[in-house]
Amino acid sequence: MKFTLNYSEIKRLNQFEYKIEDENEKDFLEDIYIVQKALSETGKVEIFLFCLGENWNMFIWDLPLFAEHLLKIFDTCDTENGKQYSMWFYKEGMDRKLLFTKVNSQIIRIENVSGDKWISPLQFEDIKIDDLKNQIHNFVNKIKEAVEIIYPELNQLEMLQQWYKSFEV
Repeated sequence: MKFTLNYSEIKRLNQFEYKIEDENEKDFLEDIYIVQKALSETGKVEIFLFCLGENWNMFIWDLPLFAEHLLKIFDTCDTENGKQYSMWFYKEGMDRKLLFTKVNSQIIRIENVSGDKWISPLQFEDIKIDDLKNQIHNFVNKIKEAVEIIYPELNQLEMLQQWYKSFEV
């Protein structure tokens, strides 16, 4: 599994508008939706994901779903051996389920458990926990860096800051 956030030549958004909900009654996903909207408005930010032997057709509007899964995948890296996390990635034309299993202190196994809905080139792949955590850390850091360029005020949203801290970013 390999994933990253790619961007180049992005600039500050001068006309960006967003609505802040009551900080006490929202979760980080609402802040991620605001970030997704800002990144989308640049037209120059892409998500790249390669898993189980194929490139996934990811778009910036997939960011909230992917962001939610990242935290749970990151947490799975630090659980006891045998613990699992199931990621269901559903959107128009894509219905995929992955199972992340902590094999041992160094390896996470990623398996296709989609059944007949998606036949992947590889049934499973193993990834070193350190590599997976580094990719997650780099992905989250790139989100933070891109936001700092295009609309730095967003990085001050409380739930977004808590989400960053979950990954030590």
